[in-house]
Amino acid sequence: MMSNSRLILLVTLTLLASAGSAAVLSTEDTLFRVEPTTLSAEASDNLLLGTLAPRYSMSRVVLSAHSAPAAWAPVPQLGSGGRGFNVEADMFQRLGLKDAVWGRAAYKNGWRYDVVWNETSDFRELYPYVMGDPIGGDLQYEQYELSGGYSVNYRRSQFGFELGYRALSEYRTRDPRPGNTTADLHGRLAYGFFIGPNSVLGATLLLGKYKQTNELTFMNELGASREYHLTGIGNDFVRFSGTSNNAFYKGHNLGFTLELLPTDMMRGLSVSLGYNHTMREKILSDLNRLPLNRLDCDVLSAEFVWQQSAYGIGFNARHNIRRGKDNLFGEATGNVYPQIGSRLQYHGSETRIGASGFGELRAGRFIFTLMPSVWWTALRGKHADSGNRFETSDLLYALRFKMRFTISKNMLATDIQLGRRNNLTHKLVLNKTADEGRQSTMSLGDALRRVDEYYSGGETGIRFAASYSRSVWGGKILALRLGYERRGYVADAGNEYSAAVSLRF
Repeated sequence: MMSNSRLILLVTLTLLASAGSAAVLSTEDTLFRVEPTTLSAEASDNLLLGTLAPRYSMSRVVLSAHSAPAAWAPVPQLGSGGRGFNVEADMFQRLGLKDAVWGRAAYKNGWRYDVVWNETSDFRELYPYVMGDPIGGDLQYEQYELSGGYSVNYRRSQFGFELGYRALSEYRTRDPRPGNTTADLHGRLAYGFFIGPNSVLGATLLLGKYKQTNELTFMNELGASREYHLTGIGNDFVRFSGTSNNAFYKGHNLGFTLELLPTDMMRGLSVSLGYNHTMREKILSDLNRLPLNRLDCDVLSAEFVWQQSAYGIGFNARHNIRRGKDNLFGEATGNVYPQIGSRLQYHGSETRIGASGFGELRAGRFIFTLMPSVWWTALRGKHADSGNRFETSDLLYALRFKMRFTISKNMLATDIQLGRRNNLTHKLVLNKTADEGRQSTMSLGDALRRVDEYYSGGETGIRFAASYSRSVWGGKILALRLGYERRGYVADAGNEYSAAVSLRF
């Protein structure tokens, strides 16, 4: 069976290069990065590698659960913790020597604790144009995912395509009560040409369609609180905040990657250049489908990976530019507001530059893998009219150690990761905020100051996982995995516990 550590650079950095936009205020991927753990994921992350995978088929079913008790929330809009369970099934099937198919289905159900100043799903993707209030509360969610792809080799050419769909429902059973439904359709089409016995030169086209219905109601007979249509760094669209609590988002994305890939997935040179444009528009349903805001994101990425069967090194750079426009409207006639123009109000960016590597040592029944990485990140956000802005830059470094021991039909494995984030610079300027003068448990200014406090204070984390696998029932593999993660920041720490059971066949 192919060692996942041998593919970590090629696959993980390919994922980063083709990823969509990320929000400026985001803790995603701050200390640890989650690598693919299944062959089907490895094959489909790059469509041109589907028929270059090992010449066998495989399927897997996974049941998992996690719990993160409520703690000091680094980003209040994302909540203070959560719990949930997942069910996943994926497969990779060879149809012959030159073609293969793969598919994945997943279901997630859970809760996010104490979410404030955000009543909209997919916050990282839609920020800053979300609805929000200081009341908030726990949010329950359900998510379904389906995807499938096909790859074929024809003479000196390689073809591949993949289509996926994500459906998300998120809601709360007490005031304020958002009822959010999201539909996200995405596809990829790839072509590659063999330029020699060991390399493929290829291109991938990325396409996507997005829609979210974001409706919020109050059932308290004493009345409703004010909902804010936020526009970035503590500001809101004053004219329409409190007048309409029903909105929807629509948009699309279009991108491409140019790639040089090795035909041997375990050794060789991989180079990739990528570009992805994402557009999201916020529309108020109650005001004759009034187009309130528009967000455009442009992501540029580049990567370089070189590896052999037991060691390798990779470099990755990614720059995300976010531009937000507020539309301008004249006096209303009935319930119709004529649009008279638009203005660029929000500008943000996210930059990441990093290097990582791995080394593998085999000693009898033991396999040891060491994976160091270091990243520099910079986040920027500015609102034009108010002059409010947020800036931070950080240095992140992590070390991952994996050990596997195999005897007869049994395998024991451990996975330990240590990470540290040191803040280099930070600045928060708040000349005014949307809810000034109003009493609340956490004002919008307080939420932003907490984000600044989190970034400026640095962060230390540890992640540990242990697993046991056994070959059963004619070659099928049954596995149990237990995990723990602790992230320490400011004067608190966040803990997460996880467990998973899987069957491969």
